[in-house]
Amino acid sequence: MLSLGNRLSLPTSSNSAGGALLDKFGEGVARAYSLRRLTSAYSGYALKMRRSGTNEEADVSFDGSGEISLAGSKVYNASGSTADGTTLGAWIGSANGFAKVWYDQSGLGYNLTQSTNNNFQPKLINSGAILTTNGKASLDFDGTDDLFPFDETGLNLADISTFTVIKHDAFDATTKIVWVASFDTNNYYMLIITSSEHQFYYSDDNDISSNSISNDQFLVTNIAGPILGVATQFQNGVQGDGTNPLDTSNFTDSSDNGIMGSSTSLGSFFCNGHLQELIFYADDKSPERQAIERDINAYYKIY
Repeated sequence: MLSLGNRLSLPTSSNSAGGALLDKFGEGVARAYSLRRLTSAYSGYALKMRRSGTNEEADVSFDGSGEISLAGSKVYNASGSTADGTTLGAWIGSANGFAKVWYDQSGLGYNLTQSTNNNFQPKLINSGAILTTNGKASLDFDGTDDLFPFDETGLNLADISTFTVIKHDAFDATTKIVWVASFDTNNYYMLIITSSEHQFYYSDDNDISSNSISNDQFLVTNIAGPILGVATQFQNGVQGDGTNPLDTSNFTDSSDNGIMGSSTSLGSFFCNGHLQELIFYADDKSPERQAIERDINAYYKIY
């Protein structure tokens, strides 16, 4: 359930250990999804992937550089006969590869899992080649039915920050990306795409902060918290055109919450685009926002 009171008890990372993002900015992390290793403390897999044709599933490791590569990443725990340690390239061959599970690197275990329907799983590998945006691995969501269900347990909508690396292939009033979102009219914490804008909905106020968008890659930051004192949005480090007072009333759970899409009583909305990184903090990161954004941008070279 959504929390309106105490913050989560969360793992922390030393600011001096290693050079990965969450080694430096790990305090308060609540969810961490990426196609790169975000902390030196994380020894788990990047994804559980499904291979087209055979539908064999396998966990995929990061390579020695903390990324996903055909030659350096290896597969484990395959549902078929594939031996542990086979390279991703040898396993996938010329097939397509889809993400069934996107593992949470926060240490809290909130993995994103799409097991309802194979057709709802985003694509990472197309005909044996890893899909990329600006040279980095990128999950492709088709804008029709691809999404990950999202568990918002313990998140407090009056004290939260998100950092996201995204690129849109199409955007209009029907293509939307939804995070931590209930479509109850009194409960919004979400980012949607409509009218060629990133729009941040919060509480019972629509479009409290927005930025114009294009087909470029973007780093989008949404913050609502007591340090900042308002809810607002930043895009590529620049604040959007509005803010909203914090509101802790009328927040309710929703079973419709989703990443890159949602099916609700108000309709079905899916984002047509590429997602590379999505990090939630269960606190107001405005004092560290610019440093976190610089670190993310140094890797993705967005702006």
